[in-house]
Amino acid sequence: MKSLLFKLSRTAKALKSGRLYATLAVTLAVGAQLSAQTDVTSTYLTNADFNTNANFKFDAAAANLASANAGANIKEVEGWTRGLMSDNSAAATFEYGYAGTINLSGTTYGFIPATGPDGTSTGAGQAALGISTAWSGTVTYTQNVTLPAGKYAIITKAYNSGPSANSPSRVGWAPTGGTAVISARTTFAMAAWTTDTVTFKNYATTAGKIQVGITSANVGSGSVGRIFFDHVRLVSMPVDKVELKQMIDSAAVVAANPKPVGTSTAYTDLNTAKTAAQAVYDNAAATSQEILENTGLLLAAIRNVHSA
Repeated sequence: MKSLLFKLSRTAKALKSGRLYATLAVTLAVGAQLSAQTDVTSTYLTNADFNTNANFKFDAAAANLASANAGANIKEVEGWTRGLMSDNSAAATFEYGYAGTINLSGTTYGFIPATGPDGTSTGAGQAALGISTAWSGTVTYTQNVTLPAGKYAIITKAYNSGPSANSPSRVGWAPTGGTAVISARTTFAMAAWTTDTVTFKNYATTAGKIQVGITSANVGSGSVGRIFFDHVRLVSMPVDKVELKQMIDSAAVVAANPKPVGTSTAYTDLNTAKTAAQAVYDNAAATSQEILENTGLLLAAIRNVHSA
């Protein structure tokens, strides 16, 4: 019992110092999974496969979409909004099988893939978003979404037609007024399809942007890749109760060691949040949204006690 109380006391102190707050932004150890993952792409994203109204059709006359400044060769894409548009960049949607190039490098690099990630999709209505940027440039395309509390994954397929593997990803989630969660990928294997996954959590209904794109080091276009994105997916992931239980235990320690708070209702609010969280924890049918919302509410209540 003394060992348990010591551990809970340390957890409460970590909360007070702010160390534990940061852990809520990362995935904790996986516990019992409460629901299967669900593809919610069609609910929130439009033209996630870039197949609608491609800028360059597979049977169009071959040409090179060269890099340019001031967004001149960063094309509008159906369903997506152009975000960052640096100089020395080019971007558009290309149907597979198109014989042209994007920012051709030498005579070999910058060609559009012949087929999609499945190795067979090509021709009319089968396209990808191709991007080239250099000299510390960044190019992104975004869609505005409002997501309920939950754990999500943005999954993308990407092909690199060279001449370098170095093209850091800018795929991610950018909540309005919050901290963006961006892919940690810095390279894409050349002449191959790569799957990349970015996971994040929302503890309340949150508005923000889903984005795809790349950035570049301060080097020329001969030292970066031409990256083609396809099959963007937004997936609702299973949520366990590990984090919620951690907050409940921490709240119990805080409540058991009260400090003067004057006329503040911080402790009353804490107990109310703790009771609600416990009910969700005890409910075997609790949804992912309920689990994360109550985790967030209980964290806020603990914070309010420490700031009272």
